[in-house]
Amino acid sequence: MIATTLVLPALTLGFLAVIWRLVAAIVSLFVLPSIVAGAVALGLLAIFVGVQLGRVSTVAAHADARPVPPDAYPALGGAVTRAAAQLDVPVPTIAVSDRSAPEALVVGFRPENVHLVLSRGTIDALEDDELEAVVAHELAHVANRDAMVMTAAATPVVLARALKSKASRLAFARPDETESLTAFLRRSPGKFVGYTLMGIAAVPQRLLWFLFGGLSLVTLALATPAVAVLSRGRELAADRTAATATGSPAALASALRTLEDGIAETPAEDLREASSVSSLSILPLDRPGDDATAAGTAGSTVSGKRGGRLERLLFATHPSTERRLEILADLEATEAAT
Repeated sequence: MIATTLVLPALTLGFLAVIWRLVAAIVSLFVLPSIVAGAVALGLLAIFVGVQLGRVSTVAAHADARPVPPDAYPALGGAVTRAAAQLDVPVPTIAVSDRSAPEALVVGFRPENVHLVLSRGTIDALEDDELEAVVAHELAHVANRDAMVMTAAATPVVLARALKSKASRLAFARPDETESLTAFLRRSPGKFVGYTLMGIAAVPQRLLWFLFGGLSLVTLALATPAVAVLSRGRELAADRTAATATGSPAALASALRTLEDGIAETPAEDLREASSVSSLSILPLDRPGDDATAAGTAGSTVSGKRGGRLERLLFATHPSTERRLEILADLEATEAAT
């Protein structure tokens, strides 16, 4: 965990430093290349800040959630008030979506403007003590300043994705700029070849893609697994904090089992609809084993399972539910022994 927290700031600084050097080299034939390079680097940071400032409204929109007064759901309102007092954080705004997928997440950079987002699928599935444990887990993220930690940690990923997108649009022009490059290739491979061969003017654009796109891909390859490791650690920390605050690790363990069963029973279409908030929710909104199964159909079942394990190791934002249940069981046993 310590290594991860050191690697991510180094990647961010290195990414911006290389961008500065590349832009300075490209415009070195012109006046004041350092100023131009600095402006580009600052522009990327401005994009990142803009994304984070709009995060609350964006996530709430993706979750299809609307703010509700605490008395609209008395049991939920009481659980939120108690958990906030136990964890010494401000009472968040409650937002509820009508989705059947079991969503539970908090969004907001500062504790004072946090939104707690829950779906009807979560509220309806859980008993009162389970619901309070889930609320405590989410508010534990607030108490632990995880939004700030993960926002800072994700800086190289956000910047690299933004640069890759801009470089791709510049280098691979297409009639519909809202269409992804992959979709354009699939729909009109002949047109793509034509665009690619449209004279010498395209060469500088392709060079920019290889320079900036290549840098972005390398940064993503290094930063994404590091962010995933940190995210899994923060989830386990929130479990421990919530279990300690409520004094009931068993209630959180029961809630995790209930929600995982609910995810398994949720139609695939509903899970896809909620996929944009999956990484923020208390459990990932996909069915365990789907990746391994899909990989296994292309080759052997064993190789598919290995590929699935490797993918989870590198990219999973949540620890396995089994691992979380083991830790909560240990906490329960420790509390029972004292």
